[in-house]
Amino acid sequence: MHFPISLWLIIMVFGMSTASFAKKKYEGLFKQENARLAYVNALEGIPKNDLKKRVSAIKPLLKSYPNSPYIKAMVVVLEGDLSQLESLYTETIQKKRTVEVLSSLIPEAKGLDPWFLSFLRNEIAYHSGDFYQQYLLGVEEVAEGVKGGHFSIGVGASEYAYELLSKGYLVRAMKFATISVNALKTYEKPWETGDHFYTQALAISGDQETSETIYKKVASSHIDSDLPWDERYEKRLDIIKNSLSKDQSKWPPAVVVQKQAEAYNSKDLESFLKLYHKDAILNREGTGQNDELKGHKEIRKVFGNLFKKATHLHAYTASRKIIGNKVIDEEITKMTPERESRVFAIYTIENGLITRINFYR
Repeated sequence: MHFPISLWLIIMVFGMSTASFAKKKYEGLFKQENARLAYVNALEGIPKNDLKKRVSAIKPLLKSYPNSPYIKAMVVVLEGDLSQLESLYTETIQKKRTVEVLSSLIPEAKGLDPWFLSFLRNEIAYHSGDFYQQYLLGVEEVAEGVKGGHFSIGVGASEYAYELLSKGYLVRAMKFATISVNALKTYEKPWETGDHFYTQALAISGDQETSETIYKKVASSHIDSDLPWDERYEKRLDIIKNSLSKDQSKWPPAVVVQKQAEAYNSKDLESFLKLYHKDAILNREGTGQNDELKGHKEIRKVFGNLFKKATHLHAYTASRKIIGNKVIDEEITKMTPERESRVFAIYTIENGLITRINFYR
């Protein structure tokens, strides 16, 4: 078979460009592997929890491998992790920088190991505080057989569970905590090495005893004892324990408000009243109604009638913020399928009881 000269030229050029592309990609991967090896060697003998030493050990690699996306990523991720042990201001600034650097490396990562792209996406989600997204990425990775997917699920679900719990959503928090525990068990043996995410997830799932045992192991093994890493999680474990406590006086404000919302939606008047102080005040002047309910007697009368008459009563929390002992909810309430109202409610909580609510439109 004979080809026209022009076609031969096209085939030759295409063949050369393909070979050139393959060589370039191969060289890129080779350099990446060299950088990884240098990274591993630099950290040899340094405990994983000694973040200060780890950052100091790999920073010089930026000069040896100035164009390595792998080294750039590892340095900025460790700096982001280290910032969690410092002030909130330092953490906020560093995590923002971490996300920016990792995001800029995405285009380069697409021509390298698939694991690296996955790593970048997960670290971006974690350092930006989008833990639900990190959980979803982990689910995607497991489905695609990407290494580390269960770890992403474990970390993302654990942090998201705490986020839910801190807003009072205990049922959903426990669901994601259980997912986290199972994922981390699949990934490794966290009960042997100790892991803050595993400890936290265990506590939220309701296994306080195992959580405390693992936490002691985690805390005793930490090098950075002068930094508030353990202190942060110790406070979290106390909040978790109080949130799940049977003693209502220990419940954090958000838990009290959420339980009140659940009693409202189920029209359980007695459970609803148990969450209010006997002299609680519900001020509705900010809604234009210009009235105020005082004490259990008035609250029982108004809400008792409401629960009986409203055919499709249901309240949704559009947003929630917690400031000290106050919870600020944006609430959308439906009385009937056609009738809907939106208000802002500021709850004041003391010793597990609502003492005052101010409503605003």
